[in-house]
Amino acid sequence: MRSVRLPIFDENGLVLPEYLEVDLPYFLPLYESVTAQYARIRHLPPEQEKLPLTEPMWKRIPGYKNYEINDFGDVRNRWTMKLSEVTEGHEAEYVRLHSDDGKPNTMAVEHLRNLIKE
Repeated sequence: MRSVRLPIFDENGLVLPEYLEVDLPYFLPLYESVTAQYARIRHLPPEQEKLPLTEPMWKRIPGYKNYEINDFGDVRNRWTMKLSEVTEGHEAEYVRLHSDDGKPNTMAVEHLRNLIKE
């Protein structure tokens, strides 16, 4: 799936640290009825706020061979390129994945991001 990040501006025309992320295959045919399922407002991590908007780098998640995660915490299926649904928890964001042995697991996105940094 191809998505683009669009800058968001405040009332003074200054670029905000958030951006609008839009999944193009869904947005283009449905531009009149975009929903939160297909467009998300994300906050850039502080270390990336000043970087140009580029395609994210996807990395495989150890123990979850069918999934990849990028620097922004988006998780997707490697084969379908579909983004995993994120559930907002009390203290973190969670995704449901199937491990290499086929067992379903609910994992914190931040934990998965730390796995690829190790």
